[in-house]
Amino acid sequence: MAWKWYTDSGLTTEFSGIKQLVHLADLSDNPQDFILYYAEIEEDVGDNGILVQQAYSNPGTDPINTSIVDDAPSSGHAADEVTLALTAAELDTNTAGASLTISSVDSDYGESLFSGASNVVEVHVRVENAVTAVSDSTELKLHIVDVVDSEVSSGS
Repeated sequence: MAWKWYTDSGLTTEFSGIKQLVHLADLSDNPQDFILYYAEIEEDVGDNGILVQQAYSNPGTDPINTSIVDDAPSSGHAADEVTLALTAAELDTNTAGASLTISSVDSDYGESLFSGASNVVEVHVRVENAVTAVSDSTELKLHIVDVVDSEVSSGS
């Protein structure tokens, strides 16, 4: 099963893991916002919600969280320059550097996500640059908790 991050709402361009942001040295262009989309559309071409994804740690009980991880602390950007949210409005109130729950509670499956384009999860991202040096930064990664995928039972 191929749950992936996409850079467009049409789910045609996979997110490579690197977001190129150009910032002014005086930081006057802060913040910069964009949206990423998380979905499984390869096996669910018919958009029928036939697959369910749950947290591996305790399927159906633990939420599926995503977070920004700094692979090289103290070099370049820090994870607390990035805020994640489910809506644009939440970018103003969510805590920078904090993880974000992207699953929701389903009556049959508990904390879960379902496949198909209509079940896409939009994750709004705000970058509040704190680095004035011009550089390419690749140390920040989008991480999702370990998950387990299964087929939706026909009785649900």
